[in-house]
Parts: sequence; C-alpha cells; structure tokens
Amino acid sequence: MVKKMNMLLFVIFGLLALGCDGGSDSSGRLQDEGPLLCPGEYVTGRGLVWRGSNPGELSERDIPCLDGDGSLSGYFLVSVTTSRGEAAFSDENQFFYDLEDERLSQVEAYYAVSHMANWMMGFLLPEDEYGTTIEMIRSNEVKLNYDRADIESKQLCYSLELGMQGFSGNLINMDVAMHEFGHHLVFSLNRNIANSQIHEAMADFLAACFTADSVIEPSEWPGFDRDLQNSNRAPEDIITKGEYCEILLGRMEADAIDLVYPQLAQTFSDCRDQDPQEPEQHWASMILSGAFWELRAAIGEADFLPALFLAIHRITAADTGNLMQLLIETDQELNGGANEDLVKDVFAARGIDQNLGLNFPDIPYPYCP
Repeated sequence: MVKKMNMLLFVIFGLLALGCDGGSDSSGRLQDEGPLLCPGEYVTGRGLVWRGSNPGELSERDIPCLDGDGSLSGYFLVSVTTSRGEAAFSDENQFFYDLEDERLSQVEAYYAVSHMANWMMGFLLPEDEYGTTIEMIRSNEVKLNYDRADIESKQLCYSLELGMQGFSGNLINMDVAMHEFGHHLVFSLNRNIANSQIHEAMADFLAACFTADSVIEPSEWPGFDRDLQNSNRAPEDIITKGEYCEILLGRMEADAIDLVYPQLAQTFSDCRDQDPQEPEQHWASMILSGAFWELRAAIGEADFLPALFLAIHRITAADTGNLMQLLIETDQELNGGANEDLVKDVFAARGIDQNLGLNFPDIPYPYCP
C-alpha cells in the first residue's frame, strides 16, 4: 500500500503565493486537452465547467477518468465533498449545473484536479524512475469549505481543502486550488524539501504552467498579484515577513479593503503576529519560480519539465545550488546537455546558483501516516 504523504499545512500567510481568477474572467486556460492516462476501465462523463479551454464562460466538457458510479469519483481523485448543499450525482455521469448551483464548483474541482494530475503524468519518466510516484499523485479528497476564505485553502496529506469565500461568489479560486494541489504533486516527487523556497516555487510554477498564465492572482484585489515572468534575484528581492506585512496593510488601507472584504482585512491584520525577521517564503520563492518560467519558455515544456521533475525527485535537501547541478545532470541524461549553459546563466543571473538556505521550520510539519 502506498504510504501517505507528509502533510502540507500552510499558515494563512503561507498562502500569499497562491494564484487564481477567483471565479472572474482570466486569460489563463487549463491544460486540459491532452490524452487521458487513466486505465481503460474508467469512463468519461460530460458536464459544464467555468474554467477550461474557454475560460470565463460555462462550456461543455468531458469529465475525465470517472469510476462510473454516478459520483465525482475517479482515477485521480477519490471524492469531492462540500460543507453545505448536496453532492453532485448523476446515474448517467452527466453533470450540468448553472452558475447559481453550488454543485458546479464540485464539478470544477474534480475536473481541474484530475486534469492537472493527468497533465503532470504526461511529463513523468517511466515509473521505475520514481518508485510509487504514479500511485501517489492520486488524491483522496477535495473539500469545498464555505466557512473559510479562498486564501485559507490548504493541502493536508492527500486532502485538499478549498476555502470558498472569495470576492466574486462561490466559484473555486482556480490558481489557489492548483497551487495547493501542486504541493501534493511536488510531494509525490520528493518528501525531503518541505517548507522551503523550492517547494513554494514548484507549487507556483505548476499552477502557472497548468493555467498557462504567469500571473498569480489570489483574489480580484490586485494587492496580492505576482507574476512569474519577472527578473527577481537574490538577495535584493528577498524581504522579511515584517516588511511584507507592512506592504500588505498599506495596500489594504489605501484600497479600503476592510469595507469590501472585512474577513480578508482581519486575516491579514494578524500578520503582525508572525516573526518579522523571517524571510517571506512565497515572495522569496518567486525568484526561483521566475527562473523555472524563464527556462520553460526558452527550452520548451517537452524538454524542460521531465528534466526538472527528475531533478526535484533526486534532490536530498532544499538547496538551490544543488538543484541547479541536478538539473544540469538530468538535462544531460534527457537532452544531451543542450541546455547546460542556459541553466547556469539563468540561475547565476538570479543569484540562486548557490544555496539560499530558505527553509521555514516555523510551519508545522507532522508526518502523515
């Protein structure tokens, strides 16, 4: 039996790197059109989703890799649960709900998680390179929690909890969901780099790749926006939690966020309770995720992602300099070393060709049995 993963529990401010449309229109589209990699006994249903190949509108899409029992259960995701309302169900595996029906978000969650896992599998090397990774990328549950804000979403072991309180109604915050599920996928590759810049960078990068959009948007309020298409470098673009807290509070006051979204304002007013001297991990991770995004554009997903995934699988500590060396080695194995100079140049230009030591032991990290 596959071991359960170590947990990914991120305190509220650990969620600033999440991105999404919050249910609004977005230029990003999901990577949802590749061949399905689930076994033949699974079935394909149909339904409406809000985010897919035509983002920002309801479109009829295949609902992939279902068990066929009428519920949103399948190869990549065992179940979708909700803190209110009824569960989506169809004897014919036809899931058609309008924007006023909360079951639409259940379909959206199943659809996105299944396609993101399927998309990642397409870039993995044969299973014997990773041991049980193919099994481990499957998720037990996505829970839609209508009592929590979208920025309070979290990945815990095999369970993804999505806060459903956002600026624009009850549609799921897609980039938040994909960032957190991205953590799950990174753990399927390697359990040794938790609470680090590398883990956060990979979660952001996977979310941005899957939504085909470099801009990370935790909400419709632009105060949190982050763009992986950046020129950030260390140490200039590393800031402390105290500095970031004051930036956020200043932006919120200027935009009167307390009047628009009181829960959000209260949540981020608590930022002063953190250690003000610690680096803000998600801001720091944008240096590395920016490097990944730059290399993806220059090399192409087909060559870069398998080399990156294999390097992440092999790394034994959250060391950016070691990651660079491993990426050079895996590029040599898979691409004949065609990108060695490019990898060195990108990492050096961003000041991450040496270990930054950005690990964050303050975040709880128990073992998931």
